[in-house]
Amino acid sequence: MHRYRLIQTSSLAALAAGASLGLAAPAAAQSGPSTPSQESTALDDVVVTGFRAQAAAAIEAKRDVPQISDSVAADEIARLPDFNLAEALSRVPGVSTVQDNGEDRFVAIRGMNGEYNYSTIDGFALPSTDEATRKLLLDIVPSTVVRRVDVVKSFTADLDGQAIGGRIDLVTRSAFDRNGDGFFAGNASIGYWENDHQGPDRVKPSANLSAAYSTRFGPQDQFGFVTSGTYWRSDRYTVSPTVSGNRYDFYDASGKLLDSPLDPASNGMAVPQSNPIFLYHNVRERLGGTARLEYKPNDDLYAFLQGYYFQRTDTERRDETRVQRTSRTAAPTEQTPTSGLISSGVRAEAGTLEQEYDDQLRGVQLGVDWRPADGQKVSVRGGLARGSLDNPLFGSRFQSASTASLAYRYDMSGGFPVFTFVNPAYYLNPANYPSAYVSRETFITTQEDLAEFAVDYDSNADNRDGFGFQAGFKARQLKREHDEDYVEYRPVSGARFRLSDVLLDHAYTPPGYTVPQWFIDLDKSRAYLAEHPEQFSLWSGGAANSTNSDYRIEETVLAGYALATYRTDRLTLNGGIRVEQTRTESENLGVVEDVAVNKGDYVDVLPRAQLTYDFDPQLRLRAAYSRSVGRPNFDDLRPSTQTREDAGVISISGGNPELKPRVADNYDLTLEYYLPERRGMLAVGVFHKNIQDEIFSQSTLETVNIDGVDMTLLRSIPMNARSASLTGLEFGAILPSLDFLGGPMRHFGLTANFALIDSDASVPNVETASVRKYYPGDSRAVYGLFEQPRAVGNVSLTFNLGRFDSRLAYNYRGRRVTEVNTTPWFDRLFDAQETWDLQARYDVTDAVQITAQVKNLTDSYAKEVNAYEDLYYTRREAGRSFWLGVSFRL
Repeated sequence: MHRYRLIQTSSLAALAAGASLGLAAPAAAQSGPSTPSQESTALDDVVVTGFRAQAAAAIEAKRDVPQISDSVAADEIARLPDFNLAEALSRVPGVSTVQDNGEDRFVAIRGMNGEYNYSTIDGFALPSTDEATRKLLLDIVPSTVVRRVDVVKSFTADLDGQAIGGRIDLVTRSAFDRNGDGFFAGNASIGYWENDHQGPDRVKPSANLSAAYSTRFGPQDQFGFVTSGTYWRSDRYTVSPTVSGNRYDFYDASGKLLDSPLDPASNGMAVPQSNPIFLYHNVRERLGGTARLEYKPNDDLYAFLQGYYFQRTDTERRDETRVQRTSRTAAPTEQTPTSGLISSGVRAEAGTLEQEYDDQLRGVQLGVDWRPADGQKVSVRGGLARGSLDNPLFGSRFQSASTASLAYRYDMSGGFPVFTFVNPAYYLNPANYPSAYVSRETFITTQEDLAEFAVDYDSNADNRDGFGFQAGFKARQLKREHDEDYVEYRPVSGARFRLSDVLLDHAYTPPGYTVPQWFIDLDKSRAYLAEHPEQFSLWSGGAANSTNSDYRIEETVLAGYALATYRTDRLTLNGGIRVEQTRTESENLGVVEDVAVNKGDYVDVLPRAQLTYDFDPQLRLRAAYSRSVGRPNFDDLRPSTQTREDAGVISISGGNPELKPRVADNYDLTLEYYLPERRGMLAVGVFHKNIQDEIFSQSTLETVNIDGVDMTLLRSIPMNARSASLTGLEFGAILPSLDFLGGPMRHFGLTANFALIDSDASVPNVETASVRKYYPGDSRAVYGLFEQPRAVGNVSLTFNLGRFDSRLAYNYRGRRVTEVNTTPWFDRLFDAQETWDLQARYDVTDAVQITAQVKNLTDSYAKEVNAYEDLYYTRREAGRSFWLGVSFRL
C-alpha cells in the first residue's frame, strides 16, 4: 500500500512536468551548463533563492557531470536542507538511510548499504571511523561545511574501483565560486525533542551554529581563502521495547516444544522468550570545519591547500529492564494466539551502562592543476587523513533467581509483548536482585590512517569535439588498528551487593510493562567495588577478549587507468580500463607466539564504458557499463574470535581472512529531459548489477546448558555467498517552480523521486536437520541484500510567496533485511517506514532570515520484525523535534 501511494504521488510530478512539454516553446541550444557551484540561480532573469536555488543547483550539477549522478546542494545561506549529510542525501533518487536512535547515519545507494559505497571529499578518500566496517558515518560530517554532495552511480575508468553501490563526493566551497564574490553567512538555531523526560537525567535544549566565509585577495585577486565551521548538539531519549534475540517459541497441541514454527504439528501460537526494554539517553555533539587556501593567477594554473577536521561525540546512558524465561520446555498455560501465562522458570534483570563514542576525522590535501598547452591538463593530488574512534564503556547489572514468584501473563495483541506480573511485589523488591557483575569496563580504540597520491593527464580537457584521452595513476595506503581492553568484576560466593544498594529514585513505566523500570546509580556501583573488593573477582574471560579482539590490517592499492573519449555536438563516447592491485596483511595483535598473520594479493581488471547522446538540447540519453569491487570489511578480515556473555546470551564472533572481495558488473541506462529555460528536469533510469562472492554474516543459534542454566549460544562468521543480483528502476523529477500551470501554482515547486529494486540473493544452507527439513538444498534465497529496501522514494513540495519560503518533505523506505540467520524463520527485517519533515523560512531583510522546522512530523519510528509472520522484534522511538533559528548572509 505504501509503495503504491509513493508511486501515485510521484506520478503527479511526472504528469505536471509532462504538461510542460506541450506548453513550453522550443528553446535554443544552450551554450553550456552553468557553473554547478552557483548558489543562486537565474530563471528567466529572475534570481531564485532558498529551496528553489537548491533544486536548480541540483539540476545543473546532474547535467554537467559525465557520469550518471545526482546531487544535493546548499542554498544562498550556505546550508543543505538537513542537519547532517545522511539526512540530506536521503532526498536523492535511489538513496535510503540507516538510522541510529532516530538520526540518519549510514547511506544506502540503490539498495546497497554503506559497505558498498566509496566516500571522498573533493575526490580524496575519507577514512572510516566505524568500529568494524568501511562505512563512513555520515553523521560525523556537518552538512553546512560542504557546498554540494554528489552521488555518482555509474563509473568511468578514472574513478576508484571500490564502489558497487556508488561514490559519495563531498564538494567543499571555493573562493572562486560565484564569480569570486566573497561572502559571510551563518545561522543559529535552538531545538527541542519531545522525548525529554523518561529517564533520570535532565534533558537540555539542543542547538545548531554554523558559519562560512569566503574572500579573494592579492593584486589581481589571484589568491582565495574560504573557511567554514559548525557546532551541533542534540539531547534526547529513545525508547526501545524489544523481544530478546528476535526469539519466539512454538509448541504442539500437547505442549511439546518444537524446533521450528514450520512444523506441521505447531499450534501456531508464538511465545516470546523475553521482552527487554532499552531506554537510551543520548547527548550528541558534532563540530567541524574546513579551511582552503587557493592560488589562481590565470586560467592555466590552479593550486590549493585544504584541511578539515570533524568530530562527533555521543554520550549515551542505556538503562535496561528484562524479564526472561529460563525454562522453555513446557508450553504456557491459558494460551491463546496472543496471550498466555508463564507460571515458573522466570528471571528478571536490571542493567545500566554509560558509554561515549568519540569519532574524529582530520585530513590535509594538496592539489595542482596545470594546463601546459591548449586542451591539455595535468592534475597532481596528494593527501593524508586519519579517522579515529574512542569508545569507553562502564556498566553494572543485577539479576534475580529463576523463580515462580515472577510468574507473568503476556499479551501481544497490541503488536509487542506486554508483561503483567501475577505477584508484582516480588519484582518491585530491589533486594531480590543480587549483582551479576558490579563493573564491566571496555575501552575500544580504532584508528585508520590513509595516504593517497594521484596524477592524471587529460588531452582535450576542454571537452571539445573530437578525440580525447585520459590516463592516470593512484596509490593509496590504508592502515587500521583496533584495540579492546575488557575488564569485568563478578561477585564471589557470599557477596552482599544488591540492586537496593544503588537504586536511583526515578519512576518511569516503559512500553511492554505494567510496573516501573529500574535505574542504577553507576557512581555508587564504582564506590561499592572500591570499598568491598573482597566481594568480587576479576572474570577470567575478560583477558581473552582483550587480546582476541586486537588486530592490525594494512591495505595497499596501486591503480592505473586509460580512458579514450570521442565527442560530437550530440554524442559522447568514452571507454577505458582500470587495473587495481590490492595487497592486504592482517595480524592478530593479541597473539604473542606464532603470530597470526594473513596476507593477500590480488589484481582486479575493471573495464568501463559510457555513452551520452543528446537527441536535442533538452533530451539526453546515458548508457553505461562498469565493473567494480567491494573489499571485505576490516572486522571480517581479522584472524581472531571473540566471546561475550550478556543477559543469558553467549556471543562468539570472528573474522575470516580467507574472504574474497565482491566483484560486480554494473549496467545503467537513463533518459533525462531538461525543461526549456532550465525550469526543471525529468529522469528515468534502469540499472542491473551482478555480484559475485557477495559477503554476509551467518549466525547460528542454539541453546546450551551451563551450570544447570539454559543459555543461548550465538555464533557469527562472515562468509562469501553464492551470488547476488539486483535490478532497479529510478524516476526523478525536479521542478523548482510550477509556473507553467499558471495562476497560484507559480508559487509552488515539486521534487519527487522513487526507486523500485528487486534483488536475488542466496546464501549457503546449514547442515542442521531442523533447517534442511524445511529448506532442502545447499543454498536458500533471502529477502534481499543486507539493508536493501525494495522501494525508496521522496516527495518535497515547496511554496514561495514574497519573503516566505517553505518545504514539506516526505520520505519512504521499504522493508529491508538486517540479519540473515541460519534458521531462516528468524531472519530479521526493518519494516517499511515513512517520515515527514516541515521547514519554513522568512526573509526579515535581504540579509537576515528566520527559520523554523519540525523533524519527524508524524512521530515515525523504525521497527524490526521477524521473517516468520512479521512477529515483532524491536523499535526505537526517538520522537519529534522542533527548531527555531536565524540565518544571515553579508
